[in-house]
Amino acid sequence: MRHPAQVDFKRSVGCSQSFLLKNPRKQRGLFQSYLEGLHWVMRYYFRGPDHASWSWYYPFYHAPMAFDLANYDKLRNPEISLEIGRAFRPFQQLMAVLPSSSKTLLPECYQGLFGTESPIAHFYPRKFVVDMDGVKVPWGGMTLSFACIFLGTMIFPST
Repeated sequence: MRHPAQVDFKRSVGCSQSFLLKNPRKQRGLFQSYLEGLHWVMRYYFRGPDHASWSWYYPFYHAPMAFDLANYDKLRNPEISLEIGRAFRPFQQLMAVLPSSSKTLLPECYQGLFGTESPIAHFYPRKFVVDMDGVKVPWGGMTLSFACIFLGTMIFPST
């Protein structure tokens, strides 16, 4: 049984009780992905970028509640295995984070990939939702459509 204050806190920060309490499989996936993210950060900062997985991404919008994560049964041994890869090249990284309206910041040979006839045009939607909840500046919002993090590996094979 959860403490009433904990449930009220979850409600106040927008966590769906139905997601957290009625779908244990999704909750376990959230916990596992979060622990993988912590593992990724530790490897990147303590062993260097050559030891990081460049294909891994966090598939959720928010982190789990610390109280719930502390009760995760695999917390002590989460069985994390990340594929070590190569970092994106600078222009690949820019293409993964820039909107199509900023294509002029890239060399001309890359700008055509932002067009409507491009095979990767679906990664650059013209209209998308931006979450401005709790944001104080116009550029601080979070895009709610998830772009494919594997953009660089799909367009530019490793050489």
